[in-house]
Amino acid sequence: MLQLNLIVSKTLTIRLMKNLIYLLLLSILTTSCIGSKKLLMIVNEKTSPEEVVTEEQDWLTINMENPEQSGNQCNQLNYYFIPALLYWEWNSTIACDIDPVFVRNYFEKAIYKAADSLGMRDILGNRKVTINLTDLPGKFLYENKGTTMIFIFAYSVSTLEGISPSRINLVAEYSIQNESETTDEGQITVQNLEMPLPDIWNSTKKLTGKYLDKYKVEIERMSTELVEEIITASKKAPK
Repeated sequence: MLQLNLIVSKTLTIRLMKNLIYLLLLSILTTSCIGSKKLLMIVNEKTSPEEVVTEEQDWLTINMENPEQSGNQCNQLNYYFIPALLYWEWNSTIACDIDPVFVRNYFEKAIYKAADSLGMRDILGNRKVTINLTDLPGKFLYENKGTTMIFIFAYSVSTLEGISPSRINLVAEYSIQNESETTDEGQITVQNLEMPLPDIWNSTKKLTGKYLDKYKVEIERMSTELVEEIITASKKAPK
């Protein structure tokens, strides 16, 4: 009986050691917090300004001030890793500003697409529209944080990885001109409906890619709403 207990105890100890080794390996992988340089590489793969360049139209002009920022930027706001014997804690928080040239190009493409699908040119007739983009959404916060606690016969792991967008609204000024004068002008604000995105893919690259895909869809939605409001205004404006 004693020998059986020793065998059971030894088996439990081996199993516990295997679990602890697995936990430590998992913790090492999890706590290898992604840094700003690696995140920047991922963002760069998904945001090439050259891929969304559009041809200008003579009846629809889209302007934006030349940005001071060049390219994507990811800045580490917080980074620490505490590898204690029975307690690990980590935090990596990175603020990312998407390349404003990419943002402008993508908005421009989305606005032209919306104008075409909504028949804006036919509605305007011989009039022209100028849109000045003043505020554009293009910032997000990446967070990877958590804790690992090891007890005698158990362990606890708590992790959080996700992206929170800075919900900056689309703000644009527009003017409608006929052959001789400006017949209407104003400012339009379109609400940004982006939501935080948790990581359910167990991959920072997949998480970031998924967020940027959703961000592009939101650009298209906001651009469509902007064009719809300008069309509504043009119908009320003198021709």
